[in-house]
Amino acid sequence: RPLPGWNNRKLEEFHPNDPIIRNDLLLERTTRWEGNVHFCRFYISDGECYYSNWEGYSTESIWDGYNNYDRGIGTFGMLLDLDIGTLSVYRNGQKVGTLKDGLAGVYCWSACFIVRIGGSVTMERGYDVIDA
Repeated sequence: RPLPGWNNRKLEEFHPNDPIIRNDLLLERTTRWEGNVHFCRFYISDGECYYSNWEGYSTESIWDGYNNYDRGIGTFGMLLDLDIGTLSVYRNGQKVGTLKDGLAGVYCWSACFIVRIGGSVTMERGYDVIDA
């Protein structure tokens, strides 16, 4: 979701489920916020995915490719497709599954990575993918 002025806050961390951040984000709500998913969190280490509308605790998303998720991923990708309202996960360019569907409205994309020694992270707009 667009967050005008948030760059000026100089936050050391941004976690949308933190109660203080969540309450401040809810004050930013506009009519452009559609649907019931306001953030989605994915753990690359085990494939778990949680989402919330900030009206309580996060809910685990039992996604359609979870059983095929390989924790030893080489190249990992995510695709936020607001034309069809999905957030999908990719491994080496091949779609593993859809984490969440029914996404609507405007979104702000953020990502957090913990890189182990010898690992690296790059972020790109657009990605050559093969849908399963």
